[in-house]
Formats: sequence, structure tokens, C-alpha cells
Amino acid sequence: MNKIVLITTQGCQGCIIARNSINEALAETNKDVTFEELDCKNVQKKYLKKFGITDYPAILFFRDDELKVKKTGSVPAIIILRWINLNFW
Repeated sequence: MNKIVLITTQGCQGCIIARNSINEALAETNKDVTFEELDCKNVQKKYLKKFGITDYPAILFFRDDELKVKKTGSVPAIIILRWINLNFW
């Protein structure tokens, strides 16, 4: 299963940009990808520690429950689409 997880924090402009970029990239691909957005307050601290997340937004790309890409900060949709095409099939 292909999955993108976006971890955000309240009032974060970069988180809004990241969400919009992910949605735009997903609209451009025909790959089967699940998208989940989580507020950092609702994520267990051990999950954040496991993936080394200290800043937001954090974008995690999983294929078959294996982390393939981790990015902190917002990126353009074209970059997210590139990561989707490289890491998901």
C-alpha cells in the first residue's frame, strides 16, 4: 500500500502549502495512494521520535509500511509528484 502522511501543527502556513501541494500532486497521478493528515498533538511521541520528526510540516512517504522519503517543510507539487512516481508503483 502506498501512503503519504502529512504531520502538521496549528497555525502553520507551511503546513497549508504542503497539504495543497500533496492534493495537487495526487490529482495529477494515476497511482493508488492513500493520504492521511495528522495534527502533531494527536500523534504519539514515540511515533515522532521513531521517524525523527521535530519540525513541521513533516511529509512521510510509505510503501508497504516502509518509509521511503521523509521531508520537513513545504515543497512544490511537482516535487511531490516526482517522489510519488519514483517510490510508488
